[in-house]
Amino acid sequence: MPLVSVLAVSLGLLPCRREERAEAPAREARPPPQGRDAGVVVIAPGGGPGGSQVTVDGLPSWPPQGPGCDQLVRCCQQAQAIASETGLLCQLAIATPTVDCPGALSSVVGHLTQRGLSVPPACQAGTPRAAGSAPWTDYFFPRVAGWQSDPPVDHGPAQGLIQSFRQPRTEVTADVYVYNNGQAGVRREPAQLLQQLQEVSRGLQMAVQRGIYTSFREVSPPEPWRLGTADGYRSVCAITRDGQERRSESYVTTHRAYFVKVRVTYQRRADPAATLSVAALLGAVGSATAAEP
Repeated sequence: MPLVSVLAVSLGLLPCRREERAEAPAREARPPPQGRDAGVVVIAPGGGPGGSQVTVDGLPSWPPQGPGCDQLVRCCQQAQAIASETGLLCQLAIATPTVDCPGALSSVVGHLTQRGLSVPPACQAGTPRAAGSAPWTDYFFPRVAGWQSDPPVDHGPAQGLIQSFRQPRTEVTADVYVYNNGQAGVRREPAQLLQQLQEVSRGLQMAVQRGIYTSFREVSPPEPWRLGTADGYRSVCAITRDGQERRSESYVTTHRAYFVKVRVTYQRRADPAATLSVAALLGAVGSATAAEP
């Protein structure tokens, strides 16, 4: 299977089978999915972006129709000149159940930024994001293909605006926090970011003392890490609960005068599919930030 198909399967974009055939039949373009069930996804040579045609239950997924779809089409046209695999990725994203054009656009942006590539203008201007913020911050949580999310919960600036994500296919969960701990002068500086990761470790140790977890151990110490376009830090630990040890990763960067922290927990072993799904989420979360006030 080609690399881009492996990537798409790993991201949870493609529960599909691949068919090689001379040409894809011409059919009416399918509108973007809105809460539909997963259908049979087929990739065949054709005239869609990337030289292939993705169909769902026999209907082409491209070009999509609906709110935000014109921008997605323009974005994908420009993105192909930067990374050729994005043509097929665009089709797979919009073929994913429950993902609309704004969500697919966020996935394309996340893919480009995670690879360290420039994001073309058509992908940037007016990029739609999921509704949900707070009056004290202009950060908007991104929508990422393959991930489900709950509405953000606002606990105020000190404790934070929190949104929970889950990736059913890989059984990975993630919580994203935007907060300031009641601290003025939050900056994207190593000392401040490292302090936040130390707080995570102390919190997990307290959870062990309270009986929430059986044990906690550090897997790797804090290290510089890039989340999309944002510089930050990462630490990795292992937590044990109900007799099962789970990998837990913590990431931190900033958005203006607030910290942005991501806690990722693997409910089972961290395989390549899970790792790629997390990379897409981190790329989208980090790319939604601004460095300084």
